Amino acid sequence: MSPKSLIRYEQVRRRGAQPDVQGTDASFAEGRYFDANCLASDAINQFVRVTGNTLGLPNVTKVDPSDSTKMPAVGVIVQKATATTCLVQVLGQITSFSPVVAGTWYYVAPTAFPSSVPPALPAISQVIGVGLGTTRLLLRPDLGVGSQSRAIDGEVPSGSIDGVNLVFGTVFPFRVGTTRLYLNGVRQRIGIAYDYIEGPGPQTLTQTLAPRAEDTLLVDYLF
Repeated sequence: MSPKSLIRYEQVRRRGAQPDVQGTDASFAEGRYFDANCLASDAINQFVRVTGNTLGLPNVTKVDPSDSTKMPAVGVIVQKATATTCLVQVLGQITSFSPVVAGTWYYVAPTAFPSSVPPALPAISQVIGVGLGTTRLLLRPDLGVGSQSRAIDGEVPSGSIDGVNLVFGTVFPFRVGTTRLYLNGVRQRIGIAYDYIEGPGPQTLTQTLAPRAEDTLLVDYLF
């Protein structure tokens, strides 16, 4: 059975000068839902991402804003026909999240219920919709994933500044090629033949020469 939209619409087309009002909302609803394979542990009202395809049917599972590899959300499970098959709503009004505040943006959260507050760094911020009333949310995951790359300026890297230590750490995993390291306010050159390299690992910088105890080390980067 084809899914019904939450609010029935009549699509109006014109043939010549005469309006043609169709008695079905199937055309309008097309693309608002899709059938998918899911995990038995996936639940109704859970935001999901696409992980693959099996025999022409998308595979979905729960998102995790704290892990960029498990984002973005494409929609929310609204029905489960079996333990491992589901119906995902991707657009339109949804009434299963209540209460919500009209005009407020809502974000994908680690829990099933969307949050009106963006997740704390370094989680991925994705707008999932906007409140229309106390019981209605306009589902719009296509509004975009907020800043997957965030800037850190002037962080003091971890590690001993003692004239011996060469390895320093960042608080968040940096994007390769985005670090800017400053020794006593002077930008250092990146590269194995220069002042420092990125690595080993996504939160480590290795200097060619160890800074001395009186030196100051700062780093900028994106993550």
